[in-house]
Amino acid sequence: MSNPKKLNVANSFPLCVEFQTTSLCNAQCSCCPHHEVSQETPCGYMSDDLIQKIISECSEHKEEMDLIIPYLNNEPFIDKRMIEILRLIKKHIHVDVEISTNISHLSSEKAKIIVQENLINTLRISMFGMNKETYERRMRGLRWERFSQNINNLVFERNSANSNMAIEIIMISQDGLSNEEVASARQEFEANGLIVRLFGYLDRAGNNLVKNLIPLTQLHSRISACELNRPFERLVIRHDGTCVLCSQDWRGEVILGDINNDSISKIWNSETTRKIREIVSGGCDTPLNFICRKCKLAIME
Repeated sequence: MSNPKKLNVANSFPLCVEFQTTSLCNAQCSCCPHHEVSQETPCGYMSDDLIQKIISECSEHKEEMDLIIPYLNNEPFIDKRMIEILRLIKKHIHVDVEISTNISHLSSEKAKIIVQENLINTLRISMFGMNKETYERRMRGLRWERFSQNINNLVFERNSANSNMAIEIIMISQDGLSNEEVASARQEFEANGLIVRLFGYLDRAGNNLVKNLIPLTQLHSRISACELNRPFERLVIRHDGTCVLCSQDWRGEVILGDINNDSISKIWNSETTRKIREIVSGGCDTPLNFICRKCKLAIME
């Protein structure tokens, strides 16, 4: 049995670094605020120099890390550099790699390279409908036929190579997703060695148009922890180099620092980050406008 997660405990270097090589996405999913947020904030690509800087520092601290995620609230394979980025991570860091994707840009050639070179440990695939009508309604801008072709190619490559790369199909119980669709997905994908995960709807700390029903007490109570322990385990870096509280902070409400100016280690151990952790752990009163008050993953006293 694994040890329970120790909430509100931070090591001297993040267990996980999550960085956004590009902020672009080609979908307008009903459970995601990307389309609205991208109209307010300029989209772009992380510079090659900044990517090299992140990978280099992570390499120096790889014994302290568990995971690296070259993805953040985007479609990672829009970035044509992604295969080379994954190769750099494998060469220099040697920790587990996780990516989330809608696989619309994951061609059979890329899938073959990823599998044969063992570039990803866990590939999480967003799939919010199990037929053409529901898929294209919930994932606007994408096409069911392309998804079907790409997932079939990926599974073929993975199974042909006897790869141990975990492939997870991510479904969200929102927007009329039926039990029949979930059951159908499990029957089809689990037979091919994939994992189907069903998550409850998350409005990304109030950033999505459809809001979670947050108890009124949460708007006035003190936060005591984060259910996922994110501020104590993971540093999240946007494409412009700014570090935000977590992946729910789509609009950069809590900025911890800037990788262009400081190192990961300095930002992770800074007074700014320490004060934010104190708020999240209940060590001081929670400001009324603090982002965690809007998040259903917050644990309240």
